Amino acid sequence: DSVLVPAPGFAYYAMSARYHHGVVEEYPVRKENEFAQNPDTVLSHYDGQRIVYLTSPHNPAGSEVSLSDVEAIAERTDEKTLVLVDEAYGEFSGQPSATGLVEERDDVAVLRTFSKAYGLAGMRLGYAIVPAEWADAYARINTPFSASELACRAGLAALDDDEHVERTVETARWGREYMADHLGCRTFDSAGNFVLCEVGDGTAVAEAAKREGVIVRDTTSFGLPECVRVTCGTREGTERAVEVLNDVT
Repeated sequence: DSVLVPAPGFAYYAMSARYHHGVVEEYPVRKENEFAQNPDTVLSHYDGQRIVYLTSPHNPAGSEVSLSDVEAIAERTDEKTLVLVDEAYGEFSGQPSATGLVEERDDVAVLRTFSKAYGLAGMRLGYAIVPAEWADAYARINTPFSASELACRAGLAALDDDEHVERTVETARWGREYMADHLGCRTFDSAGNFVLCEVGDGTAVAEAAKREGVIVRDTTSFGLPECVRVTCGTREGTERAVEVLNDVT
């Protein structure tokens, strides 16, 4: 079986498929199109793949896929194809989750994680909201040690801490706006907790910023050597990152 993944995109989609002896095919998410993942872009590369990955917000660009576009893609793919929407950064987005579509359809699923807005990356805890048939299939191959009891208890506690999530999301939204307004380089609209910046030489800029005590992500590994991805930190940290990036670009 084969899967269809965005390029650039989260590397683990392809890694996981290949680990399970799957074939990986790609659809382009282009900078000149503001990293759009619309039905025409995705479906022009669709050829019956069993899983079509959509990332909303996209990593590393921060672009989104509307619910109407998710549904349009699902409508135009085969009934045996699962449209899998990765919402790892979904809490930072202003648009509704695609989880509502899972209740209406048997060909859409959603991935979520505790690593981003909940701040539990070290716990390696996430979850999927999927149609019953796909859940049964996954249960047959899932390992018994996929999530520890400690991680599960931390996740349950995090679900009760709405104040933390609200504060984290508010800080990220402020950071996105601040970077867009104050960085001297081109930035791309983002619905995540980061901003993609076009700086010319991403590796050189990342190394120069690191020497000043600011760590940004060189996106060369995503196929974007001219960019860096800047995560929204505290207000003081974001202001410092902007100051340093403006100095080194």
